[in-house]
Amino acid sequence: MTIEDILSPAREVDKLEITDIVDVQAIQSMMDNFYKITHIPMSLGDLKGNILVGVGWQDICTQFHRVHPEACKHCVESDTRLSAGISSGEFKLYKCKNNMWDIATPIIVGGQHVANIFSGQFFFEDEPLDYEIFRSQARKYGFNEEEYIKALEKVPRLSREAVNTGMAFLITFANILSQLGYSNFKMAHSLAEREALLSALQESEERFRSVLENSLDVAYRQNFQTDSYDYMSPVVKKITGYSAQEISSGNASEILGRIHPDDLPIVTSERDRAYDTGSGTLEYRFKHKDGKYRWFADRFTVTKGLNGKLLFSGGIIRDITERKKVEEALKKAHENLEEKVKERTIELEKAYNSLKESEKGLAEAQKMAHIGNWEWEIETDKAYWSEEMYHIFRRDPQEPAPSYNEYLGYIHPDDRDYYRNALKKAAKENLFVIDYRIVLANEEERIVHLKSEFVYNDKNIPTKVKGIVQDITESKKAEEKIQTLLNAIESSDDAIITESLECIITNWNKGAEQIYSYSAEEIMGKNISILEPDNLKGEIIQLIEKIKQKEKIRHYKTLQRKKDGTLINVSITLSPVFDASGKLVAISGIVRDITDHIKAEEALHESEIRLRGFYDSDMIGVCFYNLNGSITEANDKFLEIVGYTREDLRAGQIKWNKMTPPEYSQFDDHAVAELKSKGISTPYEKKYTRKDGSHVPVIIGISTFNKVLCEGVAFVLDITERKKAEEALVNLETTRKKEIHHRIKNNLQVIDSLLDLQAEKFDNPKVIEAFRESQNRVISMALIHEELYKGEGTDTLNFSEYLKKLAENLFQTYSLSSKNLSLCTDLEENTFFNMDTAVPLGIIVNELVSNSLKHAFTEGQKGQIRIKLYREEINDETSKSLFSLTVSDNGEGIPENLKLERLDSLGLQLVNILVDQLDGKIELKRNHGTEFRITFSVVENSKSMN
Repeated sequence: MTIEDILSPAREVDKLEITDIVDVQAIQSMMDNFYKITHIPMSLGDLKGNILVGVGWQDICTQFHRVHPEACKHCVESDTRLSAGISSGEFKLYKCKNNMWDIATPIIVGGQHVANIFSGQFFFEDEPLDYEIFRSQARKYGFNEEEYIKALEKVPRLSREAVNTGMAFLITFANILSQLGYSNFKMAHSLAEREALLSALQESEERFRSVLENSLDVAYRQNFQTDSYDYMSPVVKKITGYSAQEISSGNASEILGRIHPDDLPIVTSERDRAYDTGSGTLEYRFKHKDGKYRWFADRFTVTKGLNGKLLFSGGIIRDITERKKVEEALKKAHENLEEKVKERTIELEKAYNSLKESEKGLAEAQKMAHIGNWEWEIETDKAYWSEEMYHIFRRDPQEPAPSYNEYLGYIHPDDRDYYRNALKKAAKENLFVIDYRIVLANEEERIVHLKSEFVYNDKNIPTKVKGIVQDITESKKAEEKIQTLLNAIESSDDAIITESLECIITNWNKGAEQIYSYSAEEIMGKNISILEPDNLKGEIIQLIEKIKQKEKIRHYKTLQRKKDGTLINVSITLSPVFDASGKLVAISGIVRDITDHIKAEEALHESEIRLRGFYDSDMIGVCFYNLNGSITEANDKFLEIVGYTREDLRAGQIKWNKMTPPEYSQFDDHAVAELKSKGISTPYEKKYTRKDGSHVPVIIGISTFNKVLCEGVAFVLDITERKKAEEALVNLETTRKKEIHHRIKNNLQVIDSLLDLQAEKFDNPKVIEAFRESQNRVISMALIHEELYKGEGTDTLNFSEYLKKLAENLFQTYSLSSKNLSLCTDLEENTFFNMDTAVPLGIIVNELVSNSLKHAFTEGQKGQIRIKLYREEINDETSKSLFSLTVSDNGEGIPENLKLERLDSLGLQLVNILVDQLDGKIELKRNHGTEFRITFSVVENSKSMN
């Protein structure tokens, strides 16, 4: 059986190989003899397709089919897949994919299929051969066709009776192999178990003695009947200077004489008490052979006879001199940890429980070191575990040590392959050292260190593995913490430097490299003064002296020099470094580059000075506010603007929301919303109510510097003078515009008078009429400027009032023809149009009304002329309104055959042109007279909307 088999996850019968249980050479000889008699080819093959024994193999198989990869694949498939599933005592006849007959019967060992006996590569004598199939195979695989056919001819032709007879023999042969192999395996297994049981006691004794002989602690037994030591482990010479023989040759009194006099009373007292209780623990100083005292810890048990008489005392002595030194050093350096040291001492004393028997003593020693020892018998898959092994794995000591597969179950799934591979490698190299994770029953993960070695028999075959397992979880955690601390030091932006008391740099992190530009290789071993400017040489030495005097150096600010000579501002914190005995051995420093911080402080200071100058100036009012309405602080300018005193401010009488007139509250609400969302508001105009009740116009800009407390600062500019100037400019502009309109109106009236004088020179009625029409047009424009002159000086006029005056003026002009006519107006109130709209509309109304007065009625006929102006709709998004202007009469009307666009009247042509100019539309209706309806859109003055 191979070591790989032995180390497999489960060593059962189902993993056996046929070669493990039969003699292949003997089987080969038997098959050779059988073939000579029957000429039936046959072979023995394992389940992997390997042919272990074969006889009578045909050339067509060995020289052709087994040579070509694809044809060989068919052979292996025949040996494995096609031969599977055959019951014991039966055989399977099948034609392989290379088109020749094969027969297989299984070999079953312990109910497990382990191999097959094959007979094959033949044809039945009663079946014809299809040579074309085999020639096709030759061409497919690239065989020499003629040579391939010759090999085919050599293939045996067997009768079916011969095949059945031969297979009956092979089935019997397979059954014999099955029974023989299983019996051999069981017998070998039983013999191995017996041998293991016989050697168990001897090996256990050897194991215990090996532990005692190689332990660092001294094991002993004192015989009270002979007053001597009848056993003392050899390591006693290492800790006392006396050999085991020297100690054993003396009596107990001589040993007591070597104990320090100060410790002897306690030892005697504790020993006597232990004689009554059955166990004891002592710590005392023992005089070494070289004359120096060493500290020992002695933990022992006492064995009495049935009559209560003392018989033996056995125990373990450990040299604790170094521990005592450490304890003394810790006591001096860390007085505040005294209680913890006592607790630890109690824990150590508990760890050394008395040893009632040798195995328990070994377990206690292992428990203190968290080390358990184990052994594993490879052949039997049985293991031995010490008590500490059970403790490490939290396994019930009443249970047997786990098998190999069960032990794998403890190993973390991600580490199992790593463990298996290491174990297999160790089988060749003997030594096996590995760290891996285990998972306990409560799902807790621990880390263990395993060290083991293989034990080989006289044939150099590994039979046993033995070793130790140590729980290193805590040490690993400590290493991780230390590594984390080292990583933090290396990744710190601050320089972390360690220097000796002689000012030599011994440690230099990445932060130091970044700050000073020196690499660790450049600076290590140099004097720290290399970082000092010339004018500050010796400063660091002075700081170290203060540390030696137990002064604290925290955030000490100074100048230091970089590699390129640049001076930087730094903040230094120094701390002492002590060794285990409490002695000051080095200085640790943390240095932070505060150059940018210093510059920022200076800039801030300068900014504060400028801001204070601005705050104290009389340029603008500044106040600090709270959104609840309070003014918490203000400069003199702000108090001057609102008319309050600083005493009023201190008394809390100034409230910005109380000083705001109601009509400006909406502006404040908008500003508050902006402050809450963005922290700053858009500057806006408002008025404050001063203390005396007067109003002062201001522009205010606000920002928030504390959103949580809703506090901020406001800048207030008094714009009283600016408002006065703006009002004066408005009045001046109004006067200027009124003067312009007045002059235009006068000029138009002069034109009207000139046209009137000029008309008197003509007798032709048409010419006179033309002059009159021109006069009316001029008058319509003059009326507009007259209305604008009478108004507030703006460029808009009340168009409804203008239309009334225009119509009345036209009726007066045509007084002879209009005496039986009436004017009816229906005009939208508060319609204010600018000149660009009013002038074209005025001319349009002038032309249409004049046309009705002249042509709609016969002389003396009664009639009515109607003017209607109304607003049809308002578009709030564009501030435009759609208006409808209708001029109609109930006169004779315009004939149906005359189109509006074809009328040759100058006045109506002018109307069409002006409607287009307004982007409007004109409609002509002829029902019961004439009706002109004009629609147009116009941007209205705000007064029109009120």
